[in-house]
Amino acid sequence: MSSEEEESKKESDQDSEGINNEGILESDNLKIERLSDENAAKNLDIPWRINFTLNYNLNRTNLNNITERLDMGTTASLTITKNWRINYTARFDLIKQDITYQSFAIYRDLHCWEMSFNWQPKIGYYSFRINVKESILQDLKVTKSPAGRAYY
Repeated sequence: MSSEEEESKKESDQDSEGINNEGILESDNLKIERLSDENAAKNLDIPWRINFTLNYNLNRTNLNNITERLDMGTTASLTITKNWRINYTARFDLIKQDITYQSFAIYRDLHCWEMSFNWQPKIGYYSFRINVKESILQDLKVTKSPAGRAYY
């Protein structure tokens, strides 16, 4: 065997051992473990979600009335079961240290029907709704809410 053939054979042996182009040793066991970790992460079902936002606004369009706002918001969703979900949304004015918006919502999937309840305690608003899920029958619903406006 020539020296070129021996070197080529050594390189192919190293490739079969699992040394990749970056010089990292890989074996079949490591690849299987990495793939199973990736699949586990994709199949992970977390029953809750929470988001936070921070918003700063400085309005100088009118030099006599400069307004500044710093708000923090949060949205949380908890899936209790396959058919029950609870949501909470709030905005907090960090300058005035006051809750500017707050909403609680409960949703229930009733197979062909769905039910939802929404309550905004800051303004005393609530709504209750039961409706058919099928889009062709979307006008078939029962809604209960107080008279007046939902937003201030």
